[in-house]
Amino acid sequence: MESKPHAVVYIRVSTEDQKDGLSPEVQEDLCIKRAESAGYEVLEVIDESGISGFKERVGIKKIEDYIKDGKISAVVALSSDRLFRNTSAHIDMMRLVFQREVQVLYVHQASPENNASSIMTDSMMAVANQFYRDQVSDKVKASLYAKVEAGYFPAQPPVGYRNVDNPDATDRFGRKVIEPDPIMAPFIRELFQLYSTGVYSVYDLTELMNEKGLRSRRGFAFSPSRTFDLLKNRVYLGEVKWGKAYTKNGKHEPLVDEATFNRVQAVLESNNHKASRRRKHTWLLAGFVRCAKHDRRYVAEWH
Repeated sequence: MESKPHAVVYIRVSTEDQKDGLSPEVQEDLCIKRAESAGYEVLEVIDESGISGFKERVGIKKIEDYIKDGKISAVVALSSDRLFRNTSAHIDMMRLVFQREVQVLYVHQASPENNASSIMTDSMMAVANQFYRDQVSDKVKASLYAKVEAGYFPAQPPVGYRNVDNPDATDRFGRKVIEPDPIMAPFIRELFQLYSTGVYSVYDLTELMNEKGLRSRRGFAFSPSRTFDLLKNRVYLGEVKWGKAYTKNGKHEPLVDEATFNRVQAVLESNNHKASRRRKHTWLLAGFVRCAKHDRRYVAEWH
């Protein structure tokens, strides 16, 4: 029997799809039927559920490779917004499929053709898909900014805090709050206290706190640069900053008092001139001797 041309089915499930009952299984069934009705044999079903349509994806790259290698004659998806919510990426893909004479088939949308009116319509749909994504993004940002202005941290907190449910919330922003992490908060307090003495460098203090048990959320030891950023983070002072939104009066418990935090900033500026210096060796007069002509520190390295 003569073999049928091959098609790839692409699935990506969004929150809206789930609400409408369009689970990955439902999408797969609809797309396979669409491919078979058009005379294609499905070579592979690529499922990238939960991945943003605006970002680069491994599945899309795989489809492009299939097209360039001449292994498929069609791409099947529920609609164009499943493939892309990025206008430029959508147009680039359409240019490729038209060059290689590959057909794009949609279940809930007219399939594009290589003619002026169809390309215009398809491009307008690509713009609409990105507009929807950008509009949702704007709404999410506005909600996050409003949460910050209400005094709540809007996302995954820094080391030393943890997200918890708040059953006593009086407003919608307070349903999720941050509180001191019973394991890591003591390390953060000690870190600030030790550095405020001016005895430790960021490098030495990082080694010391790693030995004591300070860890990132993924369980990794800290690097000096991350310790430097941590010592500058004003969330430990009780403030909240997210993007353009800022409030001095956060609803969470501070881990560091203002006097200690200010001493730490003074030591950072004095020792590092607001730069993180990672060193593997301790050199005599390191950080003190400066070039009179260029106003730069002398540096040393091992040979």
